[in-house]
Amino acid sequence: MSLFKKPETRKRHHDLLFYMKLTASVIAAGLITLTAPAVSAEEGQLFTTDGVNIRAEADSTSRICTAVSAGTLVTVLERSGNWVKVQTEDHTGYIYGEYLSEEDPSVTVTVEEDSSAENTSADTKTDELRNEAISYAESRLGDAYSQEKRNEKGFADCSSLVRDSFEEASGGVYIGDNTRLQTQTMQSYLYPIKSLSEVHAGDIVYHIEKDDNHTGIYLGNGKVVHASKTSGKVKITEFAEESTYWQYGCDAASYCCASQ
Repeated sequence: MSLFKKPETRKRHHDLLFYMKLTASVIAAGLITLTAPAVSAEEGQLFTTDGVNIRAEADSTSRICTAVSAGTLVTVLERSGNWVKVQTEDHTGYIYGEYLSEEDPSVTVTVEEDSSAENTSADTKTDELRNEAISYAESRLGDAYSQEKRNEKGFADCSSLVRDSFEEASGGVYIGDNTRLQTQTMQSYLYPIKSLSEVHAGDIVYHIEKDDNHTGIYLGNGKVVHASKTSGKVKITEFAEESTYWQYGCDAASYCCASQ
């Protein structure tokens, strides 16, 4: 082995040192984790950074005792200038010092996805959609109740109001034209209501009975915006927390986000 490395060999060595420093930085930032090596270096032990020859003397022209692969753990016996006398399980000899390191080059770096950030982003998007659905529904306050003209400007019935609110908020996601279709379309996003305190502001609420279906958007604090047939208009009604009128809630915002 030549005493002086070829330029490309030196480049690989410098790249390795740079990689090690960079890895240490990102580990400290918590962005990656290291898979632990099978063995760890103790005091007086080093790893080979590349495939390298072990020679009988501290000289590049000396007899080759054996060759070892990158990541071989060797015991340091003594140093002689740029050469290091080492011992493996089967041989004792010399390795040029630049081929030894305290770090195991065979350690693998696993980049972990920041799922918490992704989940936070998804939650933020869902909350924004809920707020936009509420804003749209409140902009319809005072619209006249009509099943016949429900699709005309200035008119609504209960299911068309929530349909339009989430279609507007989501940029076009269709949740169903009436309460039956809506509960079927978003079935996996429905949940039973035991108390209005369990309902998230911006979720849809449903009252489902034979020949008596109704729906609205929960605003929080017991308030629901809905198109009331009795009042003949879109309005906000406050319900007691223990009220059992609303039987189901629906996380329509999550459904719309998943459908975009």
